Amino acid sequence: MTREELLQQARKIESISEETSAEMKNKSELLLSLINKNLSERNDIEKYIGTGSIQMMKINHKNHIEFMSSVMSEYDPNVFSETVLWAVRTYMARGFKKEYWQIQLNEWLRLFKENLSEKAFREISPFYTFILNNLDNIVETNEDDS
Repeated sequence: MTREELLQQARKIESISEETSAEMKNKSELLLSLINKNLSERNDIEKYIGTGSIQMMKINHKNHIEFMSSVMSEYDPNVFSETVLWAVRTYMARGFKKEYWQIQLNEWLRLFKENLSEKAFREISPFYTFILNNLDNIVETNEDDS
């Protein structure tokens, strides 16, 4: 899949409502705390992020929630798709494995479902589904660009 094909798919996603944006921002500290706790407590997490990389993982989570909150409310498909490519490429270069992204993104979705309104979850989930469904293509595109 090319960058342009990835971008075409990203264009199908709609920005979130102001209500969902506010809810996400209001609960971002809680969500960040939960994902850090849940992933840090996994017995196998270093298998996916490398030994001694818990702090780097937590930094990624903080940057992730801040970026996603921003990009979902003022949606620009190009910024979204390019930033996803960059983030996956950057963290994989630091030893994070593709499986980490699958674990992390599914955990975000679970936390959103448990901690946000049904409406917010419906609006937010397409962004995460897009990344999860295209993760192999994202990794492949990054490899092709190398």
